[in-house]
Amino acid sequence: MKIQFHPAVEQDVAEALRWYQAVSLRLSQEFQAELRRVIAVAAAQPGRFHLIKPGLHRANLKRFPYHFLYRELPDGIRVTLVRHHRREPRFGLERARAGSFLGRSLTNSGALPLQPSGPVRIIGA
Repeated sequence: MKIQFHPAVEQDVAEALRWYQAVSLRLSQEFQAELRRVIAVAAAQPGRFHLIKPGLHRANLKRFPYHFLYRELPDGIRVTLVRHHRREPRFGLERARAGSFLGRSLTNSGALPLQPSGPVRIIGA
């Protein structure tokens, strides 16, 4: 399964990481690891998480007050935004519109903060 990211997701994640790094480097690493893990679960089982509108899902992180929205694709998922639970609910929804995406895949994302630092196994790939 492929994982694609809207270009603005990089900024979403960088903002969260800056906040957690100010608290603790370890906490920021744990946030990033959990986000990476839940994204991998969503890619492996796209229908597993809450459907908020046709084709658009919301996946909550368990330990952190963040969630991400993603669209199902024929060959994977497209993560459109990562946001704090208390952020304005309309924030970033324009990114989720079908056809409004110029994204990057996980394998060629370069500096994207979600780039795995170690092996990530996505079931069904």
